[in-house]
Amino acid sequence: MDHAAILTDAVLILRNRDEQYGSMAETMTRACQIFELITGSPLSPYHANVFMHALKLSRIRTSPGKLDNYVDGINYLAFAGEFAVPPGGAEAIVNAGMRDLVEQMNTQEV
Repeated sequence: MDHAAILTDAVLILRNRDEQYGSMAETMTRACQIFELITGSPLSPYHANVFMHALKLSRIRTSPGKLDNYVDGINYLAFAGEFAVPPGGAEAIVNAGMRDLVEQMNTQEV
């Protein structure tokens, strides 16, 4: 296995998956909704991808020569990174922090 070939395969698989199943954001959101219906526990797309990456790491333990585990693991980890902060999330986090700071300053006695 060559590292460049693994990364190339990871990109090619992403293109094929999007054509077959639609966007990963839609697929993971739908999967998380189904998970919550079944278990009663919420699951975010971020955590779903972290779990799937963990699954691939587990499979590598028993099948270290299977290329699919590395390729899929790379992709799940990349999607976890994408979903780590939702769109507009970084701005919302900063704004919430600023609001909290202003509230603290307004409640302090002078």
